[in-house]
Amino acid sequence: FDAANYSITHSAALLTLSNAVTITTGGLTITAGGLAITAGVVTGLKRNPFLDVAGNDTLTTARSGEVIIASEAAIQTYTLPAATVAGASYTFVCKNAGGEIFVTPVGTDTMSIAASANGASVVTAAGAGIKNTAATNAVGDTITIVADGVSQWNMIAISGVWAAQ
Repeated sequence: FDAANYSITHSAALLTLSNAVTITTGGLTITAGGLAITAGVVTGLKRNPFLDVAGNDTLTTARSGEVIIASEAAIQTYTLPAATVAGASYTFVCKNAGGEIFVTPVGTDTMSIAASANGASVVTAAGAGIKNTAATNAVGDTITIVADGVSQWNMIAISGVWAAQ
């Protein structure tokens, strides 16, 4: 602790470490680093835990980072938000080889994937998604996609066989 350049003061609801950090009962502000936490909420893209989703699901940007486990022996369709937030990402994992995973973009967004780890590159038609079908899937098949911030979802990791819908 450098007492010549920093000081610590406190009151019932406020702790101040001079030159960048203020902590109140309502949150934390670090001015030098640009981080602000208000009422205990961190905003921005973050990594969420694994999520076993039953049935179909419409994803939101706030859920970016989720690892979604498809465990049903049926078609499960996941609708993506618009690809307008650069870096938004989702990972889909097959947990039931009898099921099928459909990942569908909204509007005219497209998806760019490789059909398999070393497969040919595929860009879907506007509004068309990708699938991991029961005919070719295996437990553990995964795909991770990331938004480009404009209108396309791009595959950054894959295992198993995925195809355009």
